[in-house]
Amino acid sequence: LISYQNLNQNYYEENGADKVEVTVKNISDVSSVSDDITKMGYGTTSIQSMIKDVKSTFTVVNAVLAVIGIIIVFVASIGVINTMTMAIYERTRSIGIMKALGCSRGDIRRLFIVESAAIGFIGGLIGVVFSLINTQIIK
Repeated sequence: LISYQNLNQNYYEENGADKVEVTVKNISDVSSVSDDITKMGYGTTSIQSMIKDVKSTFTVVNAVLAVIGIIIVFVASIGVINTMTMAIYERTRSIGIMKALGCSRGDIRRLFIVESAAIGFIGGLIGVVFSLINTQIIK
């Protein structure tokens, strides 16, 4: 070990050294050694701090992707609602005929709910297939 002044004078000023690598025997000493070096006025980087930074970056990316996913589901829901509303307006006659044949409001409602669920399910399957294809293309 050499003193901080000797290190600065002998290596950095004469030889142009710009970094020093310090290895500790026990991994639990990393934070205390890093703090001591920081107190001397030098910047430090450790594998532990890099891992922490990467984890926080992944957390942010996951949060952003979750928000994007929520927005996509919201927009898709609006699309399904729009499609079903138009289907109801276009089938006014069919609904009247079903009522004349004895179908209850609940039966007609169930018919439209099943139809909208089928449209949503098929649309979801198509979306999954396209996303898997795009994932393979991007790889």
